[in-house]
Amino acid sequence: LFRSRYQEAVHQRIQSAQAPTSVDDMARDLQALQVMRHDHFGAQAALQLFGDQEAVTARLIELMRQDTLVETPLEERAMRAQARLLAERNGRDSGGG
Repeated sequence: LFRSRYQEAVHQRIQSAQAPTSVDDMARDLQALQVMRHDHFGAQAALQLFGDQEAVTARLIELMRQDTLVETPLEERAMRAQARLLAERNGRDSGGG
């Protein structure tokens, strides 16, 4: 029951929200989603269910903020952030970080 209410709330939010046009929009969307998840599931359950995903998203947003090519489209900045995140993870997995 909680899950279906949550899915409905997310669906309504997505329908009413515009696609993000800036990194700040993305950060606001993540924060709103976190609040919604905490409201629906409680802080501990939300962390268990979505903590890893939210950490990755927050890191991608952080990497996008660090991107010096700010005039490029958001999609390109997101792809570069994903590549940097992968490089970070590969370095950590191989003992480099």
